Amino acid sequence: GRESPAAIYDAAQDVLEEAHSLFANPESPASKEPLRLVETKIELGCLYRDRLQLVDKAGNPSKWRAYLGSALALLEEAETLANERNLAQLKLDAIVNAAWAHYFAGELAQAKEAAKHAEETLWRWIDEEEGGSEKTRRLLEVGHPPPAPADHESVVYYQLSKIDHLRGRIAMDSFRARADEFEKKHPGEELP
Repeated sequence: GRESPAAIYDAAQDVLEEAHSLFANPESPASKEPLRLVETKIELGCLYRDRLQLVDKAGNPSKWRAYLGSALALLEEAETLANERNLAQLKLDAIVNAAWAHYFAGELAQAKEAAKHAEETLWRWIDEEEGGSEKTRRLLEVGHPPPAPADHESVVYYQLSKIDHLRGRIAMDSFRARADEFEKKHPGEELP
């Protein structure tokens, strides 16, 4: 038989917590790899973020809050460490994943703000890498094919797609909430 999602998450959590303790322990030779510590914090934060979807917030609020708190704390730690070590791609990844954690928590205003922060961070990074020219703000040039993945940092497109996907989900959730309000006020009527 297939394992339950909770069992799979439990196994992943055990492995990631072990990896995190190895990279975070100053006594461990692995602690000399700060990049791996940042990656492990991001992965563990994402695991806690994803676990939010399996826990009934109303039925088990303490577990739900613990997962959200752990997710946000680990992703914030990853962002801080990545910033200190000038690991721009990992910093951006941590910020984008924190935005998604807010979304999965139903905190749409915080998710929107975090998505804005992520996009601003992305453009600052591009400006720093490319010298801040006007051309860097246009990722695709009119009349030219998109760059080959080997010739361009695909992380830019990947993170932009995650940010835009999040914005789309927030917009759809907001629309559905407004449609539900309309339906309650005007049962059986069509939306204008």
